Amino acid sequence: MVDATGSGRVTELAGGQVEGPGSQETPQPMSLLFRMAGVSFEEFLRFVKENPAEFLLAENPVYGVTPPEAAQRVHDGGLPYAALSAGGALLGGAIAGGRVQPCTAFFITPTSRQRREVCINATRISSAGLLDARETSCLLLDLAEQVHQSVAFLRASVPGFSRACLSSVAHRIGVRETKRIVGDESLTEGHVLNAVKSSEGVAKGAHHVDVHGSGTKQIRKPVHGGGTYDIPFGSLIPKGLRNVIAAGRCISSDRSANGSLRLMGTCMATGQAAGTMASLLAESRARNGDVRDLSVTRVREVLRQDGAILDGTQ
Repeated sequence: MVDATGSGRVTELAGGQVEGPGSQETPQPMSLLFRMAGVSFEEFLRFVKENPAEFLLAENPVYGVTPPEAAQRVHDGGLPYAALSAGGALLGGAIAGGRVQPCTAFFITPTSRQRREVCINATRISSAGLLDARETSCLLLDLAEQVHQSVAFLRASVPGFSRACLSSVAHRIGVRETKRIVGDESLTEGHVLNAVKSSEGVAKGAHHVDVHGSGTKQIRKPVHGGGTYDIPFGSLIPKGLRNVIAAGRCISSDRSANGSLRLMGTCMATGQAAGTMASLLAESRARNGDVRDLSVTRVREVLRQDGAILDGTQ
């Protein structure tokens, strides 16, 4: 079985160990993404270039540029890929005045030139515990209200958005953190930040450690040198179980490392690894069906044949 539940639910039901945030920790807030169409890319990009202090720019030292230089690059790229920061006067003032919900930033990503459309990650809501479906449904109403607040703020205050309209809302809440399996091996913050490689790596990650807190709080730590880290074979295997393989957000890791590997691209990579491992295990017809009996060398070989990136990165 492949546990791609995001919360280790299959592992837990099969008798394996899972863990979540500590007793003194609140799960990372959830978000509801939305899109706006009719944005003036040119006007917004001029605003970025002329007001770099309003945005999260050049945070990773590997870029070797100043915020104004980074703002110029964003402008010259022609696409509105930027994060309006709560540390700036514009968004910070709106939060302080109660016009928009507390958040780290409005993360803006272009989705269509034709529709002049962007996707916006700005809403957030925290819960004291891990959610069931009923509580998630209730929180959806609060997040929907935040979407409307965000749209009103953008149209009234951010250059380029005055004639934009809400074009779509995600069909479900984005959940950042629930439970993780306890595996044969566990990825740590040190592995991520130091770009640690492994001879048993079955996937790679590169995103910074990204742990969201309540309000405007967020921890962002880049991978050293802009490098990549390897996700080892054993981190996909729950301790004490023979025939369960985890994929995605719930693989074995500490909380900080999970803040990097939970991203979609990395989840796809671990999903490919888990699927390959399951396929090879089925083909082997091993008597006891233990995934640990697989040759890691063979798993890596098949992954490479199928286009997975396991080598050749910093």
